[in-house]
Amino acid sequence: MFQTLYSHGHSHSHSHGHSHAPSHGHSHSKEKNENMHGIYLHIMADLLGSVGVIISSLLVEHYLWYRADPLCTLFIAIMILYSVFPLLKSSAETLLLRTPVKQEKSFREALHKIMQIKDVISYRDQKLWKFSSKVSCASIVVQLTAEGNEQSVINLVTQYFKEANITDITVQCEKEAFVEYLEGRVQKWRF
Repeated sequence: MFQTLYSHGHSHSHSHGHSHAPSHGHSHSKEKNENMHGIYLHIMADLLGSVGVIISSLLVEHYLWYRADPLCTLFIAIMILYSVFPLLKSSAETLLLRTPVKQEKSFREALHKIMQIKDVISYRDQKLWKFSSKVSCASIVVQLTAEGNEQSVINLVTQYFKEANITDITVQCEKEAFVEYLEGRVQKWRF
C-alpha cells in the first residue's frame, strides 16, 4: 500500500510541473546564448585592439608609416561593428517581444491542432514571443463548449506547445456561456 501511494504521488508531481531541463526534445548546447556571445565579442575586441596596437607600433617604428595606427583602428572598428549587428538584432527582437521566426510554423501547427480538440469552439489572443535566447513564451485563450473539460484542454494545449519547443505556456479556458455573457447575448447567468 505504501508503494502505491508513493508511486502515485511521484507521478502526480511530474504531470503538473514543467522543467527547463534539456528534456524538451532539443539541445541547449547548440543554441546561441546572447550573453555568452556578447562576452565573446568583448574579448575579441580587446584582443583585436591589442594586436592592432602591436602591428601599428611595429609599422611606425620600422617603416615610419604613421597612417598605420588610424588604419588599424578603423579596420578593428569595422570588424567589431560587423560582428555585433546579429547580437543587436537578436537583443532587439527579445526586447520587443517579437515572435521567433524559427518557431512561427510550429506555432501555427500547434494552433491548428488546438482547433481539432473536442469541445474547442475557437481561440483568441494567441501570442508567441522570445523571452531569451533559450526561452520562448506563449499565451492563448481557448473557448470551450459548456460540456468541455478545462483541465483536459489545458493539458493538450500545453502538450502541443511543448512539441513546438515553447517552454513557458499560459492557457486560459472560457466556457461558451461566459463568452456569450461577455458578448451580451445572454442577459443573466444561469446556474
